[in-house]
Amino acid sequence: MIPNADGLEAFMYKRRDAELALTCTHLVNYLKRNHKPWLEQYLSDRWSGYKSLLKLLQQFCARHGFTRQKPAKSKQTQEQLEKVRQEFAQDFNVAFSGFSPSVIINVDETGMTYDMPPHAIWSVKGGSSKISSGEKHSYRMTAVLSVRANGEKLPILFILRGEPGGRIETGEFETYPIGHYYAVQESAWMDARVWAFYVRNLLSPRLDELFFFFWTTSIHVSKEGRSQARRVAVSWLQSLRTQQVWSSHWTLELWHR
Repeated sequence: MIPNADGLEAFMYKRRDAELALTCTHLVNYLKRNHKPWLEQYLSDRWSGYKSLLKLLQQFCARHGFTRQKPAKSKQTQEQLEKVRQEFAQDFNVAFSGFSPSVIINVDETGMTYDMPPHAIWSVKGGSSKISSGEKHSYRMTAVLSVRANGEKLPILFILRGEPGGRIETGEFETYPIGHYYAVQESAWMDARVWAFYVRNLLSPRLDELFFFFWTTSIHVSKEGRSQARRVAVSWLQSLRTQQVWSSHWTLELWHR
């Protein structure tokens, strides 16, 4: 129904590729500039013209793979990040083209928040709207994701917030889904103790004699992290590259048993 739908779609991608905001207002202004007669006719033919137009544009966005999201700020443009990624990929492929993808492991940590407190609740009219302290705070965990360069995914390590050796670790882990690994840390992040558990229990049984380890967090490149890795599973050989990308330290290192 929208005239020159391909042109409107191209306009949408152009704005997002340039990391410019894209809203229904921008789409309406595009139609005003390029298809004003159609827009005026569409609005006059409908009782709730503008509301109907917004619904039409929302459906158009959904059909073409766009979703409503909260805007996020970026220190670098997508074009700059893509340039860094391509440069790193080129250097990596030249240096390690002779190695099998199965010996290269990419590891990343993703924080998750769940059971978040509601913004509003139903309460008895004239009564109190207070809730207990236990329902005022959301829960948090970290998922440590590991994948070989050949696409093979390793089990996930879930790090839950809690007291090491406490109720969660001693009484709940056995009820969690099998096939993955679980640990507890006060802030639900990877520290030296959880790092040692990860290397010893998840990585070590799945490693060949020689492998590359590619991570995106800073705790593991510390002296303590390297010492933990040497003690529990692997021995340190050589640091190959460190560079700051996407505000994280991406470190590639060569290890063997």
